[in-house]
Amino acid sequence: MVFTAEKLAYLKNYGEGWGYLSGSAAGVFVDNHDTERNGSTLSYKSGANYTLANVFMLAWPYGAPDVNSGYEWSDADAGPPNGGRVDACGKAAGSASMPGRRSSPWSPSATRPGARRSRTGGTTATTGSPSGAPRDTWPSTTSRAA
Repeated sequence: MVFTAEKLAYLKNYGEGWGYLSGSAAGVFVDNHDTERNGSTLSYKSGANYTLANVFMLAWPYGAPDVNSGYEWSDADAGPPNGGRVDACGKAAGSASMPGRRSSPWSPSATRPGARRSRTGGTTATTGSPSGAPRDTWPSTTSRAA
């Protein structure tokens, strides 16, 4: 993984330069609900490397970024907090109706999609939401085509 054991300069041609799909056909992510707990990718437990990887993904003009918004966990097999029940949409994690701390509450992701669009000439590179907002700011009932 570049963010843990390599030189960041290796990312200078990340994407099509690495033989990957055309940027217009690619979806990119640092982790997702399948990989965050199995050790195959960085996770919130990777600290600054995880934050840097997400900021890079959102800033680099390749593919449609997808920001994972999970919950802290200590047991890789544990389910979501509160048995997965959400009492009120929009409640902050950790509140009485939404116990458990979000694993991505940091703000670097909050402003990157808009900056990314402005640098790519207005193209829409979103995280699956119509506005390009990070996934943890839009309702979980929204889904994106595979």
